[in-house]
Amino acid sequence: MRADLVEMLACPACRQGLTWAIKSHRGDRVKVAEAQCESCGANFPIREGIGAFLASDLPRHDVWEEVESRLSQYLREHPQAERRLMEAPLEGLSPADQFLCAMVLDEPRRIRRGESRCR
Repeated sequence: MRADLVEMLACPACRQGLTWAIKSHRGDRVKVAEAQCESCGANFPIREGIGAFLASDLPRHDVWEEVESRLSQYLREHPQAERRLMEAPLEGLSPADQFLCAMVLDEPRRIRRGESRCR
């Protein structure tokens, strides 16, 4: 995640400011950090340079829910593709595949557990 975003980001749940604990960075990139909302206390991890700014109680009315179900269906129908994706280390995946892991394969819970593979 770009370090200059730290000052621009707000809590997705209540739109208030975030307090940052940056644990690791490389150049102008934040690699590992925690952001905590100053108002509601929600926590958002940044792992391997990817921030998980998801608030579970926010209403979701977007196209991604439909896309996710189609992607999930494809992976169920093509288990070899699912295996290759889920067994690969995150750093070995393309940005598009990392995004797929984040959106479809429950990345927020995996990040909190500190795992470095898609599953």
